[in-house]
This record gives sequence, C-alpha cells and structure tokens, in this order.
Amino acid sequence: MGDYVVSAEFYDLLQAEGDRRLAERRFAGAADRARGSILDVGAGTGIVTEVLLRASSVPVHAVGPAPPMRAALL
Repeated sequence: MGDYVVSAEFYDLLQAEGDRRLAERRFAGAADRARGSILDVGAGTGIVTEVLLRASSVPVHAVGPAPPMRAALL
C-alpha cells in the first residue's frame, strides 16, 4: 500500500479525464438503473464515485484500502 503515498497526490492530475470517460461508458447506465444503494470498492480518489453519484439517485458508498487514496477521496 505504500506505493500510493506519492502517487495519490498526483493521481487525479494524470488519470482523471481518462478514468472519468471510462467510468461514464462502463458504469453510468448501470448506476442510473440501480435500486437501493451502490458500493464503490477500491474507490481510489473518487473519480468513478463522482460518476456514480451524478448518474444515480440512490446513495453511493465508497471504500478503499489505501490510506493515501482514502485521504484524497475525502
């Protein structure tokens, strides 16, 4: 998990746009049809979580194992 200490700070700068487009293609439609709630496991800095929140009217819960990524998510 130590690998994320340096990269978490810059992850969104390097990956955000591509990850956001991919998440919109793969997950937005499913999020729109979700019932109950959505669990984003391994949420990283929250790029996919944001897509899920925008696409869905149900609660979205985000969890991740790496403390530096969790700090960026919060």
